[in-house]
Amino acid sequence: LEELILKQNQISDSGAKALAKALKHNDTLCQLDLSRNFVGNKGAKWFVAMLKTNSSVTGLALHHNHVYRERILEKLTSLLSRNRQEKTVKEEIGLSAFTEAVNGGKMAPWGRAKLMVIGQGRVGKTATVRSLLGEEFKQTWISTVGASVTQIETRMNTAVWKKVGAVHRKAEFTTEMAARIAAASLGLDHEIPVKSKRWSRRGASTGTDLAASASVVPENNSAGGTCTGTYNAYSGGSDFSLVSEPEVMSDDTEGLYTCLSAFPTKNMGKRRASSMTYGKNQEIELKAWEDRSKYTFSQQMVNLPPVMKEDEIRNANRSYAKVIRSANESKNDLKYTIWDFGGQKVFYSLHPLFLTSYGVYVLVFDIRKLIGTQEVKKSALHYMKYWLNSVTLYAPGAPIVVVGTFKDSIRGRMDILERLNFTLQLLLAHYPQYVKNKHDNLVFFPIENKTGEGIEILSEVIEAVTRQQECVNRNVSIRWLRCLDYILEENCESWISYNRVVELARIIGIETNEEVSHMLSFFHELGVIVHFTGTPELNSIVTTNPQWLVGEICKVVRDSTLHRYHMQSLVPQSLKADVEALFDHALASRDLLEKLWEKDKVEFMLDIMRQVLLLSDWKFSKTDTLYLVPSLRCDRSMYQCSKSRSDIRVPGLKA
Repeated sequence: LEELILKQNQISDSGAKALAKALKHNDTLCQLDLSRNFVGNKGAKWFVAMLKTNSSVTGLALHHNHVYRERILEKLTSLLSRNRQEKTVKEEIGLSAFTEAVNGGKMAPWGRAKLMVIGQGRVGKTATVRSLLGEEFKQTWISTVGASVTQIETRMNTAVWKKVGAVHRKAEFTTEMAARIAAASLGLDHEIPVKSKRWSRRGASTGTDLAASASVVPENNSAGGTCTGTYNAYSGGSDFSLVSEPEVMSDDTEGLYTCLSAFPTKNMGKRRASSMTYGKNQEIELKAWEDRSKYTFSQQMVNLPPVMKEDEIRNANRSYAKVIRSANESKNDLKYTIWDFGGQKVFYSLHPLFLTSYGVYVLVFDIRKLIGTQEVKKSALHYMKYWLNSVTLYAPGAPIVVVGTFKDSIRGRMDILERLNFTLQLLLAHYPQYVKNKHDNLVFFPIENKTGEGIEILSEVIEAVTRQQECVNRNVSIRWLRCLDYILEENCESWISYNRVVELARIIGIETNEEVSHMLSFFHELGVIVHFTGTPELNSIVTTNPQWLVGEICKVVRDSTLHRYHMQSLVPQSLKADVEALFDHALASRDLLEKLWEKDKVEFMLDIMRQVLLLSDWKFSKTDTLYLVPSLRCDRSMYQCSKSRSDIRVPGLKA
């Protein structure tokens, strides 16, 4: 709250006293209007006392009250004038520090990770996500189609997760990072210090370089932050007491290769199929960057364009003192991109596209199925093993938090709980990256989404494990974030060409395609964008809205038992036979795809789905243009599925 208007409220001296006491340590309110009340000299004295401590209030309206003593009015005027002068100095120092942070070549941890919620269909994955976000439990919920992508943030030690606004603000990521760097450079605790009267773009009147005063992480801390504690996410360890304090790292002038601590290298383990790789020479790229001499890059820095021009910063209509203060208060916040994956078999072909190494996996299962009949139990364990193997293959070493829903089904039944835990112990023995539940001495985390039981512990553990991940503490160049802002601010339909990304990168001094590729792979791994590089065609497109891409693919790849009705609601009656052919024979007609994707997007989507093997051209038709969708293949014998389209006799389509 920056302005409070309380005029004509019959406020007397006692009310003024209460207000003054409340505002004594307030640092947000700037304007207070108490005109046309009954405040007298005694009440005004309380405001004098308040202003001796408070430095944020710069305007106090007391006209048409009963304050007549001249000395009190003079004192109030003097203190308010002091606050206005200090605010001006703070704003200028804030602007100076922010400008230096943006264009001074600094780097800092981004504090972002990807949270992937996986498991069999209809086990409560979406309900678990809603519980983590503090949203109301819903008894009935539409099954997730493909995957649902949500941006959230969480503040350290609060266990409160909240959604982030869907609209990307101008220069949002750049501003957040620069403000955090500026806060560290100024050595903030709670307040931007008011230096002496002189200040400059480089620092305060003492001549101190704001950039040079930033904390530097010791060289042996490759994660880019200081993390202490005894919590072992993989072996269970002892009770966790993790403290994470991200710090500002070194200048870009130490060598451009330092930027590349923020992208996957050969140490991540072997990558998957070619459609998911990030460059053919990935294993030698880091070495090539390291071989560049520092003095060469230092010379290049002089000629690099600014990340943000000074007039652009000044015209952004921001209070940089407040921006920096806010960044300091939220310096330990985490931001997640949550991917809630559909668990039906038909979507399994999608998973390799989006399972990445940066982040934490939450494997959800239904407790009732593991204590049910032998057949149901066997099926549930089969699904869990599939997901565990998938994570091991596509994200080796990524931590897995195993969560059991419907805790009420075993309440008070310790013998069943022990047998369930033993069963899961046998399963998880082959997957050392799972996270043990030290609180309950179990290998999984039982929760009840209806009541929220177990959610607080689960959120704390996920957050603690995430803070230990290298990607969260890895330093990111502010130029990369500025380029990401440019990409997301482009007036495009959920995707942008790679060539356009290169153009935007050149504007802010990213000079080589090599660095652009590394930057995109880093953002891809975090789930902020989607960029496949297995073929030149895939590399040419960068998807800026991952949910859009998932949605477009899932207009074709759908569960016929759960989502057939939704499919039919998308198309007119004239294409009903085409819909039936898609579900019954896994054959999509060109007419249907043009309706689902719109004509101008068909070739783009066809290329993506061909390259990642979600679709192939059906070459057995002489009259119709058809495409085979393997994941929708019908339950037919091999002989029937290998027949020509004319022999299959697809209803409603020409023979």
